[in-house]
Amino acid sequence: MAIFQRLSIGALLVVAGAGAGVRAETTSALQLTPHPVVLRQDDNSTRTQSVYTTDGAAFLQAAVGQLPEPNKSIVRLMLDYPRNGEHSYWWPKGVSYDGSTTDVIVNGVTMMKGEPGGRTFCCGLTLEVYYRYAALKPALAAKLAADPARFKKDWFCHNINSPGPLDALVAAGAGKHITDLDKALPGDFVQLWRNDKSGHSVIFVNWLKDATGKRIGLQYWSTQISTNGIGFASESFGTAKKQINPNHFSITRPTI
Repeated sequence: MAIFQRLSIGALLVVAGAGAGVRAETTSALQLTPHPVVLRQDDNSTRTQSVYTTDGAAFLQAAVGQLPEPNKSIVRLMLDYPRNGEHSYWWPKGVSYDGSTTDVIVNGVTMMKGEPGGRTFCCGLTLEVYYRYAALKPALAAKLAADPARFKKDWFCHNINSPGPLDALVAAGAGKHITDLDKALPGDFVQLWRNDKSGHSVIFVNWLKDATGKRIGLQYWSTQISTNGIGFASESFGTAKKQINPNHFSITRPTI
């Protein structure tokens, strides 16, 4: 079947040159060769199946020029990070640190302290990316620097199943909830929770699809054990312990 050789990657994008206040949305014409990922029948899948996704870096490099802001700048920042294990994943028990690769300073305020070894955890890395973006926008930087403790607390999730970036960005007047999954774009921030109550803070790259083109999960960028730190990974929705619970899954787009 043709779908095994080539898969059309659809994403709703803003078309440059649309009239003021008018959003002309279209399906991307990107055609990238997918590679198969086998999900086994264990904690991560309810059945063994082959699913299809794209090379994360190649997809982002091809898509970035078509994305609206702020997504375009966020994706460019993501692509700047090394994916060779230089910043390994570290989620220690009994140790408190910010999870960023380095000190993060916005508007003269130190927002995050980097771990000496450059190690990371998920919400620390995604927040670092957002702060790096905010540093490019003086008005936004000043807004966030006014109460960094609250913003960070919201982003890091108050409780299990909290939406993290959604709470932080909406409270700051700097983001919106994307409820129509078809409108998700690379560079959107995602907070996912699995059925076993474990969570992950990630940045959206693309949807994970089966051989029929049905959306069954997502491809994302973050830091995790499976990629030895910063890298691209995929997870599916479902009822198994380690699968994503779709009822506790949120997508947030920065708006400033």
